[in-house]
Amino acid sequence: MTDLNFRAASLRGILKKGPSSGSTLSEPKLKSKAIAIKEIAPYGDIILELPTSAGIAKLKVASQVLCSASPVFRAMLGPASSFREACELRKMSATAEPYRLVLEDDNPEALAVILLALHCQNKFVPVTISFQNLLDLAIICDKYDCATAVSLWTDIWTKDWKKMAQDAGYEQWLFIAWTFGVEDVFHSLSKKLIMEGHYGTEDSTLFVTKEGFCLDEMLVPEQVMEAIRVQRRVAINSMSCSTLHYQELYTTAWGKPLCKYSPGPTETCDAVILGSIMKGLRSLGLVPDFDKFILKSVSEMQIGINAIRIEFLGTGTAATGSRTYCSYCGNYHCASSNGSNIGPSHASTCSFLPDIHKKIATAVNEIKGLSLADFKRTAGKSAGANTAKWDLFDYK
Repeated sequence: MTDLNFRAASLRGILKKGPSSGSTLSEPKLKSKAIAIKEIAPYGDIILELPTSAGIAKLKVASQVLCSASPVFRAMLGPASSFREACELRKMSATAEPYRLVLEDDNPEALAVILLALHCQNKFVPVTISFQNLLDLAIICDKYDCATAVSLWTDIWTKDWKKMAQDAGYEQWLFIAWTFGVEDVFHSLSKKLIMEGHYGTEDSTLFVTKEGFCLDEMLVPEQVMEAIRVQRRVAINSMSCSTLHYQELYTTAWGKPLCKYSPGPTETCDAVILGSIMKGLRSLGLVPDFDKFILKSVSEMQIGINAIRIEFLGTGTAATGSRTYCSYCGNYHCASSNGSNIGPSHASTCSFLPDIHKKIATAVNEIKGLSLADFKRTAGKSAGANTAKWDLFDYK
């Protein structure tokens, strides 16, 4: 079974078909028996029925348009389809009555807007919509694989909401960008989620944002979420290994001092540095609870590691002078009265902080975010720039 046939078969599991007349259609329990009819295609050959709490929404459309725009509908209703719905639709074509198809769980307003766009009823297609409306449209286009067919509307619907893509509460923009092929939003938002996604403190199985949104509830395919988790995991492993390397280095350095201070190295310097390292790693939680530490986000880890402070021999505070930040130890030292830094010291010769800060920055900079081109996407979703040419005919 092909992928499209599988999707069509899956869709059939939430469809109910019914003849145009002569039998009773089993309807779900409704709060209202009201009926709303929208003739999108006056001469359409199929009526889509959507049960809602407000009643039943009926949409009269052309099956040829559905099949042309949606590979899913084409697999289920197309002239070459062997599905029961397609066979019964072909039988109904000999009559004057349209075929009836019940669609469960679809948002009727969103489906109607998509169908209006597909049937070129442009004056009835709303231009200004809410973010929830945009999400509902994306859900319909993803379900029926028809985003490419409405791609001319994508910029119109998304233009007012692009600036919100990085804001809390708009995490589902990733799914919208995935469905409609909005590359810039997909790339930037995926990178943000890689940087800020972490596992819950109360439930370590939940992958959440710093605002508490559960990323496991994203509507994007699992392959996208796994790619986000992989980039996060690679960055965290790199940052953790770079940091723990110095703990191991100074722990095993006995008898061979790492101190580089002149006039002579001293193991006392190494011992002071090791103590500072252990104190810093424990304050971060990197040791002894490494398994808990890696539940943090990349951003949290970067801030925490960069906040490590190292004590060195001979870094006491002078009686006078202004306090200046030292990139070697992460502490504040006193400068001499003329503003120049005090001469060579253990801090300036023995510190590893500039090196570790560089490695942490490199690990973060290697987070590239995701690109739509990284994934195999269906033909019904926008796939890159339109390269069609004006010359359509090939005379031979």
